[in-house]
Amino acid sequence: MKLLISASIISFVSSTKTGSDHPTLPTRWSAVTDEPSVGTGFEEYLFEDVPTPESPSAMWSKYPGCQRLIYIASNADAHRYLLGCEAVDCCVEVQSGNQVEFQIPNVSYSSGKSADVTYNRVNITNFGDKVEVDEWSWDFEVGGKVVQSFKASTVECDECVNGVR
Repeated sequence: MKLLISASIISFVSSTKTGSDHPTLPTRWSAVTDEPSVGTGFEEYLFEDVPTPESPSAMWSKYPGCQRLIYIASNADAHRYLLGCEAVDCCVEVQSGNQVEFQIPNVSYSSGKSADVTYNRVNITNFGDKVEVDEWSWDFEVGGKVVQSFKASTVECDECVNGVR
């Protein structure tokens, strides 16, 4: 009986996740999204760390009454194309550098320091459904002070890229 209990405890301890166990998120995806200010929409995302005209970084967002393309051919040639947004039929805005990288963590320090990622198992509401997820959180610090905090929720998914959704 003691052997079975010990084996169960060892199995439980070895399967417990920590912040360093965070998954690598895909750099290309499509998803139904929910933006509180505009509603439910659809987004397609492609992130290139060093975008080029042959391999740009881009994000296409389609929401009720507004469509947006963020297109980065290089950090010097980056634009946002807005269709039907902000009471304007069409416009182009300059994008300052590359788009946001959706990654855990999405913080890089020039000093080589790494962002500390913490892990929790939590319940969230996703499109009206309660879902138990892995929650990863981290901060961006400047001079030892937290400037911005981030959270990402994931669920394991065998058929998904990198095994995570």
